[in-house]
Amino acid sequence: MKESLFNKVAYNRYKSKAEKYTKDKRKASALINKASAKSKKNKASLKGIWDSLVTMTQMLKAWVTGEYKQIPYRTLVLLFVGILYFVTPIDIIPDFIIGVGMLDDVAVIGFIIKGIQKDLDRYTFWKKEKENTVYTIDYSNIQQ
Repeated sequence: MKESLFNKVAYNRYKSKAEKYTKDKRKASALINKASAKSKKNKASLKGIWDSLVTMTQMLKAWVTGEYKQIPYRTLVLLFVGILYFVTPIDIIPDFIIGVGMLDDVAVIGFIIKGIQKDLDRYTFWKKEKENTVYTIDYSNIQQ
């Protein structure tokens, strides 16, 4: 069901829009911020995918700033398809329906996570390596 939902609704509907976000980082940043705000408001409904959703958002933010460039184009498109579906309030199950409104969003994002897990893992590894890097300053060439 997830694959069918994804292919018939999310991917086919949002692919061309998603591709535009890969070319406009300013608009991409605004979309990512909108998705972050919505996810924080709906954290309880997103508990099954929360950690991966946060990682997806962080990875995209690092891509927008140019800090992380190792995201394959296919993965970028899938990420933006998922985010576009997520931020759209009227989809298969409208988000305003309390208790079930986020089910389709979770299914679509869960399907995307499954498809890009290796890229999420690479980003997580990169981020940890970056955080653990110790920078040293060579003061020997500084004149006093």
